[in-house]
Amino acid sequence: MTMFSPHERLPRQGLLMLAAISLFWGLNWPIMKMVLSEVPPFYFRSSCLLAGGLGMLAIVRASGRTVRVPEGHWGRLLLLSLFNITGWNMLAIYGISLLPSGCAALLGYTMPLWGSLLSVWILGERITVRRFFGLFLGLAGIVALMGGSLDGMLQEPVGVSCMLLSAWSWALGIVLLKRLPVPMPTATLTGWIMLLG
Repeated sequence: MTMFSPHERLPRQGLLMLAAISLFWGLNWPIMKMVLSEVPPFYFRSSCLLAGGLGMLAIVRASGRTVRVPEGHWGRLLLLSLFNITGWNMLAIYGISLLPSGCAALLGYTMPLWGSLLSVWILGERITVRRFFGLFLGLAGIVALMGGSLDGMLQEPVGVSCMLLSAWSWALGIVLLKRLPVPMPTATLTGWIMLLG
């Protein structure tokens, strides 16, 4: 696997893919809000995750790679799916149903803050000046983007709680993925945790 140093430039194709992912991920939030006016939240996320997990494993299998889970790693997979998939998706979808989609998205993206704090506790990482400054700027940006929405969000404490807990769950799942690695290809791991979640 080729690894890029932090000082190398991202190839043009990578920049285009990053722009496409950003666009479609951003559009995802208001679309989910519209879908939730017609479809129950639990059914919506469960069916999406089931289809996504099966689709991912089908792609892995069609490419000739194995979908087998290494012996003794089912417990780790279940734990990773609990926080990365179930906690994040179920709490977020209820949060989105209670809040404006933009506010819900901003609260969901507090994940790096929780991830950094959990990394200190679980992985023994240090909060460097650079990391602290980055987190501070990110949170300041979130607060600035929320602007006048803060008052409205206080009227929906359940929605705010759901979104903050979903961000925390996602962060814990990412930290646990580093703490409890599963020796399998990323696509296979993703398919299984989606399916189990």
